[in-house]
Amino acid sequence: MHQHQRPTRIRLATAAILWSAVVAATPSVNAQSLLDEDPYDLVTVTDANGPTTLKVLPLTQFKDRRVPATLREPLKVRRLEDPDQEFEVAPSAVKKVELYEQRVLTQALSFTRQKDFDKAFEYLSFLRTRYPKTPGLDEAMQQMLTAEATALYSKREYERAWFLLNEIYSLNPSRPGLDKALTAVLDRMFAKRISDRDFVDARRIHGVAKDRYQRLLQPLLRKWETQLGRYAEQAKTRAEQKLAAKEYADAYRAGQLMMEIWPETNGARQLFAQLATAYPIVTVAVTQPYSPAADKTNCRSTERCQRLLHRSLFEMTDVGSEGGDYICPMGSHRISANGRSIDLDLSSLANAKGNLSGLTVARQLRAMALPQTDKFSTQWRSVFEKANASDLFNVAVSLQRPHLRFEAIVSDSLAGLDSIASAVAPYAPIANDSSDDAGRSELRFRKNPDYLYSVPNQPAEIAEELYTSSESALSALRRGEVDVIARLLPADAIQALRDNTISARPYRVPSMHMLIPNYDDEFVSQRAYRLALLYAIDRETILQRELLGGGELAGCQIVSGPFPYGLSNDDPISYGYNRQIRPRGYDPRLAKVRLQLAKMQADAAAVKAGEESAPTLTKLVLAHPDDEIAKIACQHIANNWRILGFEVETLVLSPGQGKPESGDWHFLYADLHISEPLTDATNLLASSGFVRCGSPYLNLALRQLNAADNWNLAGTRLQAIHQICFDDVSVIPLWQLSDYFAHGPKIDGIGTQPVTLYQNVENWRVIPQ
Repeated sequence: MHQHQRPTRIRLATAAILWSAVVAATPSVNAQSLLDEDPYDLVTVTDANGPTTLKVLPLTQFKDRRVPATLREPLKVRRLEDPDQEFEVAPSAVKKVELYEQRVLTQALSFTRQKDFDKAFEYLSFLRTRYPKTPGLDEAMQQMLTAEATALYSKREYERAWFLLNEIYSLNPSRPGLDKALTAVLDRMFAKRISDRDFVDARRIHGVAKDRYQRLLQPLLRKWETQLGRYAEQAKTRAEQKLAAKEYADAYRAGQLMMEIWPETNGARQLFAQLATAYPIVTVAVTQPYSPAADKTNCRSTERCQRLLHRSLFEMTDVGSEGGDYICPMGSHRISANGRSIDLDLSSLANAKGNLSGLTVARQLRAMALPQTDKFSTQWRSVFEKANASDLFNVAVSLQRPHLRFEAIVSDSLAGLDSIASAVAPYAPIANDSSDDAGRSELRFRKNPDYLYSVPNQPAEIAEELYTSSESALSALRRGEVDVIARLLPADAIQALRDNTISARPYRVPSMHMLIPNYDDEFVSQRAYRLALLYAIDRETILQRELLGGGELAGCQIVSGPFPYGLSNDDPISYGYNRQIRPRGYDPRLAKVRLQLAKMQADAAAVKAGEESAPTLTKLVLAHPDDEIAKIACQHIANNWRILGFEVETLVLSPGQGKPESGDWHFLYADLHISEPLTDATNLLASSGFVRCGSPYLNLALRQLNAADNWNLAGTRLQAIHQICFDDVSVIPLWQLSDYFAHGPKIDGIGTQPVTLYQNVENWRVIPQ
C-alpha cells in the first residue's frame, strides 16, 4: 500500500494491523438503514491473519463504477474514517469489492422475497434516481413488480395488478410470461364489467389493450370483440323491433346501448342515425332534481327547467351594454321614441290551440298591476297605465313613464295559464319518474306535439338524471352514460376544461351566493350579530380550497355585495356592483369582540326595559338547498361558527323549496341568478321581496332605482344600494361563481354562452358517433 504523501512500500500485513482496530469495532451493517447512511463501499482484503472488510469512500477509478472481474492494478481507496489519506491495495490482496449500490440492490431483492413491496420499491426507486446504471437494476425492478402483481391478483385487486404489469411492459415488452399475466388480469377485469353491464368501461379496457398490447394479446382481443359483438347484436335486434313497432323511446334507448357496447357492429351506426332522427333523447346529469316551486328565487332546478316547461313573454338571451338583451318568442315588440308605448305583435299565436291571443296577454299585463292577484308586481304597478288588444294578436301597452327594462318585469306574466300551456310549452314532464339500474332518479320531459315553435330533429325527450356530485356526473359524461351536465362544481369545471374529449363552457350570467338573514329572528335581525357572524366566515379559504379545489377559474371571487361583479373586469352585467367597496376579511377575534358587544348592548336594553338580562344566542340554524355547492359551503360555514362556541344545525330544504316552511332558522344559503340587477334588486331586497328587509333607507333607494330613466343613473343608484347593503349587512355576501355546463361530442347546438341551459333547446341535435 502507498500513502501518497510519502510513497513508500508498506507490507499488506502492516496495513491490516493499522485497520484491524477500526474494523473490529465496526458494527454489522444494518441493511434497512442503507438509504439513510452516507454511501460507502466494502472492500474485503486478505493477509496472513485472514480476511478483513474495510469501509471505504465510493471508488472512483473505474468507469461507471464497474469493477472488473480481475484486478490488474492496485485498488485506490480512502478509508471512511480517514478520507484525506489515499492508499493502494495490491490486486492479489483484494478478495471482494461490494459497491454501495450493489448492496442496496441486494437488500431490495431481499425485501421482494419477503413481500415487503413498499420497501423494495423505495430502494429500487432510489437506485433508478441515483445509480441508474447499476447492473441488474431493471431485472430487479421487473421481479419486484411481477411479485407484487401476483400478490394483488391473488387478492382480486385486478386494477392495481394491471398497473404494475403495465410498468413491466414499459420496461421489457418481451418479458417471458408477461402475455399470460396480462391476459389473466385483463380478462378478469373485462368479465367484471360485462357482468355489471358496464359496457362503456369494458370497451375502454378493450381500447387500451388494443392500443398498447395488440401484438401481445391478439387471442384475448378477438375473444372480447366476439363477446361485445354478441351483446351489441342483441341490443340492435331489440332496437329494430321497437322501431318497427313505433315504440320510439324504447328503440332509441336500445340503440344507445348498442352504440355503448360495440359501435363497430355491422349496420349499428346507420341504425342509430335513423333513431337519432326519428326520436332523439338527450340525458342531462343534474345534482338538484326538478320540483315545481312557487318562487324560483332560490330554486335553481325550477329556474333551470322553466324554459323546458313554458316560453315567457320576454326571454333574456344575452347581456348587452345596457342591461339584458331580450326577445319576444311569440312575435315581436316595438318601443316608442319616448319609451311610454309598447306595441306587441303576437301574430305567431294564430296557429295556437286553446285561447291564447292578444286578449289573454293584455289581461295578464293588467293583472300584474293589481295587488289582489298572485301576479302582482310593485315595480309593474309603478309604471303601468293600460294594456289593450287592438286586434286578436296585437297588444298596445301604455306606461305612466318609461322603464329601462320593462321586459324583465313582465317576462313571467304568462306562466301558469292552463289555457295557453299547450301552445307555448316545449316539453311536458312524463307523469312518473323512474330509477336506473344504479339507483339514480330520472325525470323525463317529452316534446309537446302542440308546441307552436317546434322544429324538426329537436330532442324528442330530455331525461334529467340525478347525481350526488358533479364529479360523478363528469365521470358518467366521460363514459358516455349522459350527454350533458347541467352544472359543474368549480373544481370539476377546471378539470373538465383540461379534457379535450368533452366541451365545458360558462353560462353568461354568474351565480351570486349569500346568506339571507331571518329578519323575524330577534338576534340576526340586529346588525351587530350579522356583522360578527360575517367576520367569522373564512370565505377565501372555503372558495379557494373547497369550491375551486386549489385551482383558478375566471369569474369566481369573494364579493362585498349582492350584485354580480361580472365574469371579467369589463363585463357589462357589473353595472350594479360598486367596485370601491372591498369585501371584509376573515377575523375571528373581531367576530368574538363584536358578539360580546352585541350581547352587552342587548343586556343594557333589557335592563332599561326592566328585565334582568337579554336572552343569549347559543344555537344557529343554517338552512340551504339540497345542492352540492350549498352543502359544501354550509358545512364549512357551520364549522367556522362553531369556533365561536355556537351549536350549529344545518337544515336541508326539500326540492322546490326556496325557504324553510317554519320560522325556526337564522340564515338561509342562497344561490341566486341575478341576471338583471335593475329589477332583481327589488325582487330580492325589498320588504316585499325574497329577503324581506325592512330598512327604510334600503326600500327608499329601491324605489328611486325603479324610477331611474337612464342607465348612468340606474348604475349610480344600484351602487348606492350596494353601499347600503354593505353598511347594514342586509345580507352576508359570500362569493360569485362562474357556472359551467359540459357536454360530450354527441350533442350540438347548446350555444357558446347561454343564459340558461335550455335557452336553445329547440336547436339541440344528437349527432351519431
